[in-house]
Amino acid sequence: MRLSQRVILVCAILMMPVSSAFAQLRLSGNGTLDEVQSPFTAFSVGAVQFEFLLPQPPNGEALPPAAFLLVGITGRFSQGSTQLPLLGDLLFYTSEFDGGFVFESPAGFALLNTTGAQLFTRSVNNPVFRTGRFAITDLPGAAGVIAVNGNVVISAVSTVPEPASAGLAITGALLLMACRRCRPTVARAGV
Repeated sequence: MRLSQRVILVCAILMMPVSSAFAQLRLSGNGTLDEVQSPFTAFSVGAVQFEFLLPQPPNGEALPPAAFLLVGITGRFSQGSTQLPLLGDLLFYTSEFDGGFVFESPAGFALLNTTGAQLFTRSVNNPVFRTGRFAITDLPGAAGVIAVNGNVVISAVSTVPEPASAGLAITGALLLMACRRCRPTVARAGV
């Protein structure tokens, strides 16, 4: 009987979900599309919202002393009910190189090209994103396809467990309760 309780306990512990050591942050803001062009052909001229999910801490490539690069980041651009996910690279610049960030398409087109606040602390070799609201504008003379005017926000993404993780947690809790309820039976000697 003791062995089965230990097996149940080990199974319950193994089934408990493990949380990730990395958090995610959301970089979001607004811009203006002045001219309909690729890849924004489904949009019309006017306001566009954008957002990116960023790993914290960033695991990018350092480009000292100017910036660090995150490769293969998906940006979501939306205008009304129209949404466009785009894969690209994000460069984050230090304040000595005008701060801000650039989002480039895989073809090398700057879809967003900004200047303003430095959006991370520490060095480009070991960056950590800052959270909050930051003043960002287009880089003069090198604007992207979408003109950014105003603030961008970097905020924490609330973590909602996946259904599989929730199922594992419930199964693990039920196995722990079953283990606790199991009581060894004691054989009684006949009178």
